[in-house]
Amino acid sequence: MRKAALLTVLMAVALASPALAQPMKDKLWTFNIAAGYSVPNGVADEFFDGGLGFEFGLTYMPRRGHFGAWVGTAYSGLDVNDETLELIGVSAGDMRIWSLQGGGIWSSRSQKMVNFYVSVGAGWYRREIDLLNPAVEVVPGWCSPWWDFCQPASVVQTEDFVGKDRTSDVGYNGGIGMTFTLKNKSQIYIDLKYNTIQTVNVDTEFIPLTVGYRW
Repeated sequence: MRKAALLTVLMAVALASPALAQPMKDKLWTFNIAAGYSVPNGVADEFFDGGLGFEFGLTYMPRRGHFGAWVGTAYSGLDVNDETLELIGVSAGDMRIWSLQGGGIWSSRSQKMVNFYVSVGAGWYRREIDLLNPAVEVVPGWCSPWWDFCQPASVVQTEDFVGKDRTSDVGYNGGIGMTFTLKNKSQIYIDLKYNTIQTVNVDTEFIPLTVGYRW
């Protein structure tokens, strides 16, 4: 919860940023790409640290009005924290989340140079968790039948899968964001989005904070 509160503060600071240009009202369809940092929330916060993420998307906004629709795909990677690794006796672990999402969006779309929006959505989420331990693998030696050359056997460092989990479930999200329109009518935006996946036993919750470009 402290991490979620920090992201909220960061968004509030962004809301106080200065304006750049006129809003985009002449495009029905816009593409967007973004990258940022995702933090676990709820029960997931007890076992995972934050990690990097990215997203791609497409938004439809009519030339009049404030409501539109969006679709997109996103990725978040979270690492198993040190306390959990020590507790279960493994050296490394991570959780990777892919998603295909869609939903509705409301945008202020005022004549001011900076605008804000609220989005809600749902989609398909793929969650993959891996737990790993270090191991070694012997690579056998070999000799070329055409050249007078032999490669001796060698030992290389690798990792063994101690445990893994793969699950696909429905999830929901809700977000707030701020857009900064540039002179060429494209936009830079900041987005904070809460996600919850309806996984077995307990929901998987995480919050990506991303900075993106829309054109």
